[in-house]
Amino acid sequence: MTGRGLVWGFLGALLGGLAWAAVGRRVGHDVGAMALACGLLVGGLMRIGSQAKGGVLLGIFALLLTTGSVALGKFAVAYLIATGAAPPPAYHVTKPDEMIGVLASEVKSELQKQGVNVGTGKNPDSPSAPLVDQYAPEVWKEAQARWKALSPQEQAARTKLHEQEVNEVRALYAEVTAHKQQSTALPHAAQAFTQGFERSTWMWISLGALVALLLAAIGKRTAQDKHNSP
Repeated sequence: MTGRGLVWGFLGALLGGLAWAAVGRRVGHDVGAMALACGLLVGGLMRIGSQAKGGVLLGIFALLLTTGSVALGKFAVAYLIATGAAPPPAYHVTKPDEMIGVLASEVKSELQKQGVNVGTGKNPDSPSAPLVDQYAPEVWKEAQARWKALSPQEQAARTKLHEQEVNEVRALYAEVTAHKQQSTALPHAAQAFTQGFERSTWMWISLGALVALLLAAIGKRTAQDKHNSP
């Protein structure tokens, strides 16, 4: 039964890796919680294959197979992203300042076309700086006024249009650069793979491996076991 449990465990590891890769390709990045799915697949199938025989050996193999399943999925996601096969994560506006920044760009462009000497913000050349610091105070103030003048419905429509435009540009860029990345995909994927094991990743892997270990190692009590127990 142990051998059959191992065969089913390998199947679970393969399915878990494929599931990790499929989800990662869908969202454009690794999803650490998928390690639990890998653990459930490996441990559950090993338990079925061994008819819940249990034992330390099965538990150790379940732990190793779960780790291998996660590694397979992570490398597949890294390779898909490196080749451009995985779409970039969808962009969503998370705070009003992002839309005020869009309007501030429009205000600045309008003033420049009119020949107005537009000032600069505190940090105009730093993309990581707060948006309010990237524009002149008068430009930001006008952008805030325009945003507040829009109705909630107009704000929602404008936000949706901006998200759509950004996502279209990002998808086009990913498509254009995909062919250039083919020759360097493997080393880029290997680098991303090795750098992708963060603390949270190890936490999820540990949980998934523990689930697999318990499912595979804890045997089912037979009627004889129950009869012999004190």
